Amino acid sequence: MGKLVYYNGKEYSSVSECCKQLGISVASIDAIRKNQRMTESQAVWYYMKQKEYHIEYEYNGKKYASIKECCRELGLNPNTITKKMLKQEITLQEAIDDWYSNPIPFEFQGKQYNTLQSCTSDLGVPYNLIYRRAYNSGKTYPEIIEEYLRNPQGKRSGAITYDNVKWKSIRSLAKACGIPAYEFKNQPDIQAYIDKKIQEGRAHKPSVEDAQKGACLKIKGEFFTGLSQACDYFGVNEATARYLMKNENMTPEQAVATLIEYRRNRKEAD
Repeated sequence: MGKLVYYNGKEYSSVSECCKQLGISVASIDAIRKNQRMTESQAVWYYMKQKEYHIEYEYNGKKYASIKECCRELGLNPNTITKKMLKQEITLQEAIDDWYSNPIPFEFQGKQYNTLQSCTSDLGVPYNLIYRRAYNSGKTYPEIIEEYLRNPQGKRSGAITYDNVKWKSIRSLAKACGIPAYEFKNQPDIQAYIDKKIQEGRAHKPSVEDAQKGACLKIKGEFFTGLSQACDYFGVNEATARYLMKNENMTPEQAVATLIEYRRNRKEAD
């Protein structure tokens, strides 16, 4: 006799019997169980919920296309909410309500937040990036957030600004200064570190010409090594820029400039 499986308050003699009664695939349940490290009952629940909510989720009367979309709007970690739903076999509404009833408070620069996620959402900082950097470096969340806010240009592309000059990466800046790139690891203030090295005679001041080496785009006075870096710097959508290039026969410079102008006009209209 197989292991008992429970779903929706009903007991089944085995996962095969459960799947047969529900009209679902045993192979699908087994794959979910292995990949998600769940019990058979949890795997069945997960499968049925995905089947039931494949169109939309709902929280406080508002419908969402996914758990991630809902959590992003509320400043919550979607992985935490999803795990809570799976472990307790509850709905999205119940999982979020349970989370809010037991929040983990977080403080940044003297301001109190209900959670770390609500802090990053308020500051416009990606939660997953902050979590990963803190985990890899061993630094505290406030330290990582402060580092991120000091260098917004480098938040995704690896670009960095030194002495009001934009560099394509920390590595290129280090090479121009004559400093091994590994020395910049875990430095909270790279500009201060370079200035100190220059004063000690152990590095030289990089020139604007060095920063422009390898650049293939110049947009609004800034030099970039590619479209991705330019879009990231100006905060415009790369896919849309490529669409304009392909369908409207625009150059990369024209596409990015068009999106910047479009965004400015929308802000003025609002």
